[in-house]
Amino acid sequence: MLNKKYFTTLILVFICLGMALYFHGLKGPFLYDDTHNLKTLIELKSIDSFEEVVQLSLSNNSGPLGRSVSMASFVIQKYLGDFETYDLKLLNLTFHILITLLIFLFVYKITVLLSENAQQSYQTAFLVSLIWLVHPLHVSTVLYIIQRMAQLSTLFSMMALTFFVYNYRRLAIAKSLVTFILPTFFIVATTTLAIFSKENAILIFPSLLLLTWLLKDSTKHSNYFKTWLLVIATIPIIVAAYKFSIFAFNANYEFKGFTLAERLLTQSRVISDYIIQLVFPLTHKMTLYHDDFLKSSSLIQPISTLVASFFIVALACCCFIKSVPRLVRFGIAWFFIWHLIESTVLPLHLYFEHRNYLPSVGLTLVIVHYLITIKDKLTSKTKYIPIILYTVFLSISTYNLTSLWSNKEELYNHWLTNHPTSKSTLITYLQVVEKKYEQQVVNEILEKSVTLDSFKTDVSINLYHYLSRCILDLDTRTQEAKLISITQAPVNYHFSVITLLEMIAIKVVSNDCKPTNIHNLSEIILNIQNFAPQNTKSSWVSGVYSNHGHILLKSGKPNLALSLFESAYSLNKNRYALLIPIIDLNINKRNLSEAKRYLNYMDKNKNKITNRAIINNLMQIKKKYLAIEATINK
Repeated sequence: MLNKKYFTTLILVFICLGMALYFHGLKGPFLYDDTHNLKTLIELKSIDSFEEVVQLSLSNNSGPLGRSVSMASFVIQKYLGDFETYDLKLLNLTFHILITLLIFLFVYKITVLLSENAQQSYQTAFLVSLIWLVHPLHVSTVLYIIQRMAQLSTLFSMMALTFFVYNYRRLAIAKSLVTFILPTFFIVATTTLAIFSKENAILIFPSLLLLTWLLKDSTKHSNYFKTWLLVIATIPIIVAAYKFSIFAFNANYEFKGFTLAERLLTQSRVISDYIIQLVFPLTHKMTLYHDDFLKSSSLIQPISTLVASFFIVALACCCFIKSVPRLVRFGIAWFFIWHLIESTVLPLHLYFEHRNYLPSVGLTLVIVHYLITIKDKLTSKTKYIPIILYTVFLSISTYNLTSLWSNKEELYNHWLTNHPTSKSTLITYLQVVEKKYEQQVVNEILEKSVTLDSFKTDVSINLYHYLSRCILDLDTRTQEAKLISITQAPVNYHFSVITLLEMIAIKVVSNDCKPTNIHNLSEIILNIQNFAPQNTKSSWVSGVYSNHGHILLKSGKPNLALSLFESAYSLNKNRYALLIPIIDLNINKRNLSEAKRYLNYMDKNKNKITNRAIINNLMQIKKKYLAIEATINK
């Protein structure tokens, strides 16, 4: 039995240690996808009804299922009035500590079932949970607010799997179906919550089979248990594998900049790098943006692909070698299983540290096994030194990293210093610098950046350079000519292209940027439109059309602008802001019947429109429409 006094002390230790390591980072700002995913909640002054809570929880389009459970956690925080970054990150840290406690319970039980040695189990469980808690690779999951999605998925997954191992023996020898009612309900409920937090929680099902393999020698399985396992795990795996294969087969790689083969080859190096970072973390390499990670074009380009592939295959083979300790085999298999979705065939970004949040539990178990093995071979005076040194090293690394996360400029400067060829890091750093310093400072950085081989022909960086010079009222003809040239080929639709076009359009419309030749700017955007890959996300192409429409409107071509706004809306009908210029232009053309049709449509969907700016613009447009209608009727 688990000692309650010991567990209570453990809770206090983990809370104090977690707060001590992460306290500085809680003061940090929103980053990267935080503002994109939480924009509506950030802009809202308050949430006034339960219906609004439900509507906002279901409004996110992240992942195929919308991740409504994760969004509900953010919406409830907004409803309660706790939506400062400190409050959001503090709740993330709370989830991190709760997951740590679940990991302790989980590892303790499986080691007890395997060895019946409670003292050894306490030691293993404590070290696994401690190392997982203080590991610096998890900083970007805890302090990157939107990664609560990964946290909640992990929390509910660990609840399901911990419940399973604590009821394993009772289920394995069950002689009645009644025994399975509560476990089935609990596992299905927590798995559902986990999947609607983030979809890769579907890997709970193969994890159940892995745990059954791990523990099979401790108890003989009844026929009831085998049947239950078939229904609760095996059939869902088959269905999920079928759905996943269809989804993967139809996946779009064209706008990602790599093929399926290149992604699979690159992932051998990515996974190898994850393992290195988990065993011996190098915090200077850690960042949100790994878009500078070199893709593998073949097994020998770069040659490290071949080395990494052999390493991954050899490690996977260890799972089938009986002389390898069972816990080690389990840890390796767990690590690979929980990487199956995000690190295989789907056209996702090549590298993200948060993908190791749950997989790292398995590898941490392997690390602890060998740390204990080393300890047992040392004398009584020195046996704990390796464990203490390793834990202190991880803790100091995490503390230093979380301190960086408290200051946005220092954080991005640190990332850019260590990842000078990362486009996303450079663009985001420039946006931070732009808010704090003169535009001239931004332009000086860009003047150097566009000469680097990595960025010479990069559309995003050259668009930013163009914008910077335009804001400073400098001649942009050289930049326009260069952009016209480099957009005469298919453009990799990195999200930054859309963002920068939007920034340019806003600055041009507000007269903060006066292009040397606005027709050249229109040609650049037209090239980006025409050379977009066929399967590019429709919402991204919609953004290009919309921004081009604003530029044409500014250059005195309202009819062409209207056509582009309509094309933009046809590609992204959930973006109601696109209807504002469409209605306005139709009113200006005195095409009141068309304007009224769109106004009626927006009235029917007013409950879906939560952005205050759109609501205010709509009210102004309605007043304009009514005034012109009244004038015509006179």
